[in-house]
Amino acid sequence: MELEKISSVIKEDEQQDKPSFTLSEEKNSDEVFIELLNSAGKEASKIWKVDVLYGWHSKSGRYKHVVKITCRLDGQEFYYLLEDLRDKKKVDNIVNSLGSIAMIKPSYIKYFTECADQMILESKVKKVEDGISKYVPFDLGSLNALQHYEVIYRHVLDNLELFPKKSSNTFDKDNHEGAILDKEFPVNDNGSFTVAYVREDFRQLFQSRSSNEYNEILEGLYTLGVLTAKQTKASKNISERFTIEKTLAKGVEVKYFAIRIDPSLIRGGKF
Repeated sequence: MELEKISSVIKEDEQQDKPSFTLSEEKNSDEVFIELLNSAGKEASKIWKVDVLYGWHSKSGRYKHVVKITCRLDGQEFYYLLEDLRDKKKVDNIVNSLGSIAMIKPSYIKYFTECADQMILESKVKKVEDGISKYVPFDLGSLNALQHYEVIYRHVLDNLELFPKKSSNTFDKDNHEGAILDKEFPVNDNGSFTVAYVREDFRQLFQSRSSNEYNEILEGLYTLGVLTAKQTKASKNISERFTIEKTLAKGVEVKYFAIRIDPSLIRGGKF
């Protein structure tokens, strides 16, 4: 009899320990995720929306999952390989890339991965027929470079009067920050063009950064393919490696960086 009573108590405890919810048609994925996760997950779900894509990743030569993270506040979208979200060494890079948009915490990354895993289990994944490489063209190390590039991109487009066409021969050191190199680099089909950005004025965009940080920004822009290198080999003086010294108007010679302004690198970046 004692054994039967003990067995009965254990069964009751097991029943109490079972989750009070099950995956069913009555609850959508978001509701299940919120129940599965702690308060950090609930907090994150108010700011960020998670979706999962699946397709061919040309760089690795494999099919992979990409997690699409959308900011509910302004609709901006970000894409990360699921494996990168799982990598603890890359969490800081992800947090940094999202931190300028809305509130983000390292604990939110766990929420993103849990959501993605749940969607995969429920087969709520969008298959991308033409591959996922276009969504994750850069490794995480380049994400910060892309954010720096957007600072340049927005500044140039918002202040085009500071960048006259070189062919106009109107560049003035005192009134302009550079010139559009319209003859050397004609406008491409996608609308991209190249500006000669006076080196001292360019530095002002990142004046709060240390010399080492500034050099990393230049290297990152070169890695993205938007900054022209004067020298193909690495140089101890990073700034000089990318410095071009030529005239931008008759008799006006300056030191500048040649930077491509490319809308295809910026979401919603059409002119």
